[in-house]
Amino acid sequence: MIRKVLAISAATVLVAGCTSAEDNSTPTGPIAVTATTNVWGSIAEFIGGDMVEVTSIVDQPTIDPHSYEPSARDLLAVQDAEMVLVNGGGYDAFMESLIEQAEGTRVVLRAVAGENSHDHSDEDHEDEEEHSHAEGNEHVWYDFHVVEEVADQVLASLTQLRPDSAGDFQANHQTFVDELEVLEVRLEALREKALGYGVFSITPLASIMLEDAGFDEMAPEDLLEAVEEERDISPASIAEAEAIFEDPDLLMVITNDQVTDTQMQSIADMAASKGLPVIGLAELIPNEDWDYLDWMANNLDVLMATVDQQLPEQIEN
Repeated sequence: MIRKVLAISAATVLVAGCTSAEDNSTPTGPIAVTATTNVWGSIAEFIGGDMVEVTSIVDQPTIDPHSYEPSARDLLAVQDAEMVLVNGGGYDAFMESLIEQAEGTRVVLRAVAGENSHDHSDEDHEDEEEHSHAEGNEHVWYDFHVVEEVADQVLASLTQLRPDSAGDFQANHQTFVDELEVLEVRLEALREKALGYGVFSITPLASIMLEDAGFDEMAPEDLLEAVEEERDISPASIAEAEAIFEDPDLLMVITNDQVTDTQMQSIADMAASKGLPVIGLAELIPNEDWDYLDWMANNLDVLMATVDQQLPEQIEN
């Protein structure tokens, strides 16, 4: 797995809402922030507090950001925003067209530097400011290091847009980072138990977190590639999966609550018939009462409880 955290990719002379030659006033009031999903929207809301008004375009677990068709309302949300948060890497490609269509200027933050991440300072939107943070697996919200990097850039951008609120932004950011470090400690505790044991991911949604937790990925590469490329899983891969489900070192099977089809469901059912726990993880925050930190804490709770269930002798020790 390739993961690379990148520094700011481009700086610009003008950001929407900042001082210009024609307007020497300092903007006041909440900052309009538009995020592609409620994952990144939650992080911006946590750090910005009362000084942000966040619109998350995709915020329902039943919606797949990969295939989302934006509306005129979505374009307006981007056009009115002073800051836009994009996952990037092709995950939420619909946002690229909205950014291209939107008039005016705005800060654009991307979590993944991928084929759909453009530096508009060299194109028509030469007034936009862009940052890139990670390259590799597009599901980078399951990587706490990348999330912290994005949080750092959210802090920097919000401070630039509303310097009078810098103290509040910094305090909120510090709280977020402190809580993120608690999650990292919990992830390390999971690693102490899970290291060397297997997990079978029907989709690679949480593979970054699972690798950091010490699990060995046991799903056949051909199966994962077929799922990612949205093609049929070969009978050979299905037969290989059935054999893997007999391995005593395999602790659980991971599914994506938002992306499934008949073949993926049949593989999950096969695993369950073998007595393996089948754990569903999500691409979006599934509970409106949770923020990003709550969601990830719940994911770690579920993974730890499953490991404890499968390895009761570790609890006794």
